Amino acid sequence: MESGTSTSVLGLDLRFPLFDNGRGAARVDVAVAAQHQAVAVYEKTTLNAFREVRDALADVRETSAAWEAAERRRLAAAEAIRVAEVRDRTGQSPLPDLLAARRGFAESQLAVARVRLDRLGAQVDLIKALGGARPEVVPVAR
Repeated sequence: MESGTSTSVLGLDLRFPLFDNGRGAARVDVAVAAQHQAVAVYEKTTLNAFREVRDALADVRETSAAWEAAERRRLAAAEAIRVAEVRDRTGQSPLPDLLAARRGFAESQLAVARVRLDRLGAQVDLIKALGGARPEVVPVAR
């Protein structure tokens, strides 16, 4: 018998501590607590991601509806200009009425542009919430 294998022949491995004063159980408890913490962080992160997507979808929906309404107002203002121009040509309406119609149309165009900007911003927020690429990550073609 070799002296290095005498402990394994007896069925015992003295390198394995039989009595560790609870250190092994404490390590298991720490590992279980870390696992529970990781699950809690994952759940919180997942719920937050779903909330961000839900909010972004609501913003896209709202800004789309606002854009449609602004576009309808712009079309109505364009029709008001057409009517005012006809009335001006026929002498049925003074020039200030035509100018007011043009001003209303310009304001409606500005409103459409503002709402479109909001709508595009909401779409970008939705893409980000869904994990879309950020500009600094996307390679630039040269």
